[in-house]
Amino acid sequence: MKHLPHRLLTASALLSSVLATACGESRAPAPEPTLGAQVSGLCAAGTTVNAAFDVTDANGQAVDLTTANTTITVETRAGGGAWQPVDGVFVGYDGPSQMDVVLVADNSGSEQGHLDEMRSALAAFSEAVILGRDAPDRVGLVRVSTESKTVQDLTEDTSLVQSSIDGLFVTNGWTALWDGLRTGNELLDGGAQASCELGAYRAIAAFTDGKENHSVATTEDDVRSFTAGGAPTPLQLIGVGDAIDEGTLASLADDTGGHYTHIDGYADLLGALLDVETGMSSAVPISFQVTDCEQTEARLTAKVTLDGATFTLVVVEALPQVCPG
Repeated sequence: MKHLPHRLLTASALLSSVLATACGESRAPAPEPTLGAQVSGLCAAGTTVNAAFDVTDANGQAVDLTTANTTITVETRAGGGAWQPVDGVFVGYDGPSQMDVVLVADNSGSEQGHLDEMRSALAAFSEAVILGRDAPDRVGLVRVSTESKTVQDLTEDTSLVQSSIDGLFVTNGWTALWDGLRTGNELLDGGAQASCELGAYRAIAAFTDGKENHSVATTEDDVRSFTAGGAPTPLQLIGVGDAIDEGTLASLADDTGGHYTHIDGYADLLGALLDVETGMSSAVPISFQVTDCEQTEARLTAKVTLDGATFTLVVVEALPQVCPG
């Protein structure tokens, strides 16, 4: 199983730029940077900005952020000016107040012979999401082949999800992956209780062993701009085997605040999906107030201590429109 690292971008790119440095004791060499950071779901309601923040180690595994090992500060600036502290920073170290995740399952012809492994992995993932926390977490399911179709709306009922998983089937069809992601995003957005809701983590988890080749209503650019509940939708994407467009999948995940994982075959799907669940539940909600309506960028600085080493992670993001008229 291979987790691709996030791309490192300059601050001027106004996208998820992640710079990691490690601060060791003076008597020993500083450890090499081994952590990555990601901001997702960045949205604004008036002068309030909400987002989620997660950290992964060198193996792509989620790092558990707590008040004991993490401090987070936030600054903003306008038009490339000086950084200034923000007001009212809140960090929810208990994790998301609610997780909604829509599974998008590739059931095109190339999945022949793998349906049982696929069903088992989807069922275990769904139970992990719904039953793993004391929270109203929900799962939905979209099937993709030549066309995309919602087979289960968002629900907390594991029996309903299991029934929809049992009903999955593989046909000798094409792969309308972008349409499937759009269908999943519409399901997420329709289930949102409020716009730009603090603590709500909404994401799509999708896997494929092929390449997009049949979408009729959705382009790749459309996928990059999906929003649900007023916030950008993170795409947690899994590529299976060697017949995929790994560069595009990895780019889509990174650009949307999600993660990309490559696995050799469907025997590894369960582990990859459970890593997705762990990563989502480990994300910490963040909220802050901008000082005025001219602010255009935010800089989040997290100091995370692991195994005696302190890592400084800096993420610079373009702010959505604050104080809309």
